[in-house]
Amino acid sequence: MSEIKCPNCGKTFKIDENSYAEIVKQVRDNEFNADIEAKIHDATEIIRTKSNEEKLKLENAKDAEIARIKSEKDSAFAKLESEKAAEIADLKAKLLSATT
Repeated sequence: MSEIKCPNCGKTFKIDENSYAEIVKQVRDNEFNADIEAKIHDATEIIRTKSNEEKLKLENAKDAEIARIKSEKDSAFAKLESEKAAEIADLKAKLLSATT
């Protein structure tokens, strides 16, 4: 049997090897569980950060694609408008030449 002094109250008491091993196991298990919880928390934060970064990348890619499509649409409409104006001018010219 060994004597152990309580760090809180300062009282000394006797303890056998089995009880001592149980106390050591309890302390080790508590430290292990706290370490596991900290690692899980850290991993969760890393995953959350990476998820947010990936979401931001996808949103930026989506916005860029929308801008590209709008630009193509505007360009196509401008081209059609120009072709329409040219065709109207051509038809007016043909109409004028046919009536004169």
